[in-house]
Amino acid sequence: MAVKVKLLQKKISGGRKTLYLDFYPAIISLKTGKETRREFLGLYIHEKPKNAIEKQYNAEQLKLAEAIRQQKENTHNKPEIYNREVLEMRNDLDDLLKDYYSNELLDQDMDFYYPRSYFIAESIIKSAPRDVLKQVMNKVIDRVPTVQIYNYNTFKKHAFDKSIVSKAFPDWKEGKEFYERAFLYDFKNPYVLQQGALYLSMKKKYHDAFSWIDRAITMTNNKHFSIRNSHAIILFDANYNVDSTDAERQLDASMDILSQCINSDLRTTFHAKTYADQAVRYYNKYGNDRAVSYLNQAKLWLEKEIQERGWDYDVRKQLVKIDDILKRI
Repeated sequence: MAVKVKLLQKKISGGRKTLYLDFYPAIISLKTGKETRREFLGLYIHEKPKNAIEKQYNAEQLKLAEAIRQQKENTHNKPEIYNREVLEMRNDLDDLLKDYYSNELLDQDMDFYYPRSYFIAESIIKSAPRDVLKQVMNKVIDRVPTVQIYNYNTFKKHAFDKSIVSKAFPDWKEGKEFYERAFLYDFKNPYVLQQGALYLSMKKKYHDAFSWIDRAITMTNNKHFSIRNSHAIILFDANYNVDSTDAERQLDASMDILSQCINSDLRTTFHAKTYADQAVRYYNKYGNDRAVSYLNQAKLWLEKEIQERGWDYDVRKQLVKIDDILKRI
């Protein structure tokens, strides 16, 4: 029997309405293992919006809730689509994959697999059809409680990475909705907002990107250097193709943020790489004395990284590139 999912509202305090889903017939809750007909989304709207801002807020919340409702309905009524596509992908990858138990390798009905290494896991993600990856990511948020994910702290560092989400959600509106749901799923983790901001920046939706990264900075009291690094990247990308004195000042501000990160954070490698990449782009745009000073500073920091972490190929590659530029000046 098909499961019907309705989006309903319930009055709560403060002149608000909370949004929840109603299932018919009842479904089994993954959290309690018992039948339930309700699932509260942790979203609310203003019962009587007083201005344009509150009306816009209501519209965005209802749109997000409807996307969740639709995904839940698809999940409960069309599981065979996902299972068939996973089986097809498993057959395509064949030798790269290893199932949990060797005696189950002959079982052609298995719709899961276990990769031999981290690199094979990356290969699976790269080879996965976009629609399959999108369905899997949505299913995790909709149906898998965080307590059931082994080593969740490691999982969440990679699961919502902008590069994975950009493949699964080429449409920035769908990607934004996914990150909004992921933010709630991960207990309003500011790092989800960080990755969401970088994703929106990649899509050149800079207004939303700044809004999200500012929220992440506020939530962490501007003390998390990885978030400050992301702020610098978004600030640089948003202003790089703008020809104005103010845009140049913003690029300088981005470089200054990265300098603060390198001088204050123990994890300097990523900051140094970002600084070097932006220094090259800054020089390509302006070619002035300040640009040369950024290149020289980047060279010093990269040389220090090589002394301490000589195995990093990307650092060596960046240093060679900057040396070539400085020799031509």
